[in-house]
Amino acid sequence: MNEVQQIPENVGAGFWWITPLATGIAAFVGAIGAFFIARWQLGKQHESAINAQRELVREQLQLNIYRDIADKMEMCSNALNQFMISTISFPISLRTRMRIYSAFKRDSGPEDYTTERFSEVRARASDGVFGVMWILEKYEIVLPDFQVFREKLSKRNQDLSVECDKFHEKARPFLLPEPPRNSSGVPQFPTDDEFSELEEITSTLRGITLDLQMYLKDLITEAQNHLLANLFETRISPRTPSDSRFEAIRVDAGHKMDT
Repeated sequence: MNEVQQIPENVGAGFWWITPLATGIAAFVGAIGAFFIARWQLGKQHESAINAQRELVREQLQLNIYRDIADKMEMCSNALNQFMISTISFPISLRTRMRIYSAFKRDSGPEDYTTERFSEVRARASDGVFGVMWILEKYEIVLPDFQVFREKLSKRNQDLSVECDKFHEKARPFLLPEPPRNSSGVPQFPTDDEFSELEEITSTLRGITLDLQMYLKDLITEAQNHLLANLFETRISPRTPSDSRFEAIRVDAGHKMDT
């Protein structure tokens, strides 16, 4: 009979190291994988933190730019209002003084709107417009499409200057604390034709000033929509003129800056 061969008990004893080695390799590979996963997670967290910080800085910058523009616009609007009120009221005040003198043969008092006062309010109005144009030029890299406002403001400010020269030429003889007097000491007031010319010029000045104020209103709307809309998650509707001959200035939505 053939004898059954038995396998020696020590067969494979020389490969005892394979199992620990495999376990060690698996642990090492797992550690390396965990390291790269942790590194990737930290990288994503760092990238998210940087993006969040960048967005915060951008929002703060846009808010600061809006404040600068709004400050210049408020100064300009106040100066334009003062100019319009003072200039338009001058013919009315002059006509009232004439009527008082005609009725009571006495002057109603010194005139506040002198040449110096006219030059002062005129300069403030013009400087106010230039201030808005300057701030828009300063931030042109952020608001490149707002050049349309600079062009509109510049054109209407030139019109204002031309009409101011006309007004001063007609009103200069009466832009005095006391009205001019003839040789008999009687105060001299504008004739009816001269009053009509003054009132026509002041009406033109009023129209120009109102146009400038409407440009400012359109500008503040567009500035808020471009600089603050993402921050507050809302937008302002543009102005809708009641007269179809006029239109609101809007920045082309197709070329709106990326906020």
